[in-house]
Amino acid sequence: MAKIEYVKEIDDLINIQTAFVTATDKSGLVDNLNKKDGSVLAGVPANGIIGVLFEVNPDALVISTGGTAGLIEKAGFKVMPVGDFTGWPEMETGLVKSMQAKLYVGMLAHKYTESDLEYMQKHGIPSIDLTLANFYPFEEAVAKNPLGDNPFAFEIIRQNMDVGGPTAVHTSRKGFLGTAVTTRPEDYAMFIKDLRKYGGQISLDSRVVAIKHCTKDLARYYAAIDEFMGGVDTETVRKVYPVIHNPAEE
Repeated sequence: MAKIEYVKEIDDLINIQTAFVTATDKSGLVDNLNKKDGSVLAGVPANGIIGVLFEVNPDALVISTGGTAGLIEKAGFKVMPVGDFTGWPEMETGLVKSMQAKLYVGMLAHKYTESDLEYMQKHGIPSIDLTLANFYPFEEAVAKNPLGDNPFAFEIIRQNMDVGGPTAVHTSRKGFLGTAVTTRPEDYAMFIKDLRKYGGQISLDSRVVAIKHCTKDLARYYAAIDEFMGGVDTETVRKVYPVIHNPAEE
């Protein structure tokens, strides 16, 4: 039976030693450009939030997935592929990259409960202090691939249902007492200001602002998926994927 330990006190400032980054919109990570429109992100320097993190904490550990890790490495920053961290390689298709317990324990568990701390120390799991994540462009995929024009559009849309990104954000949102998380590059300036002002730490005020944004973005993302999947019918699915064996036809 699970042993529940309630948190009774927390720190206002949390030190950002380990970060997890997985982003479709890579704006502001290693530069200050908004990838969507080419504008400059206010309050973000030319080396992005990753650059600032290493400025204030040269020993920081940045864990990342696929193309995001490649971008960070290309910019000249140290990065650990998520598979090296979890001990479980990413699938070649990218279907599963970050969904491993070691990562989620680092987001959820914290030093404020004794058993969590003991568990992390026993298994060598560091706290994930910062999560920067956003999602596959599901709504864009739906808009660009009307089902009536191309039956295979359904498969394109299905592939754009992000699982790992939303799961990491939801997990970190629950763990916001010890993990800063945001889905929006526009929040990076707020985090950067804290990192510089507080010597590599992020405040409770900023964490709370950011989790409100995460909550809205998660709700919108899942609502879009719910609306689409709610309209799916068997006929559409059969047009896209020929059924290998159909007992009903026997």
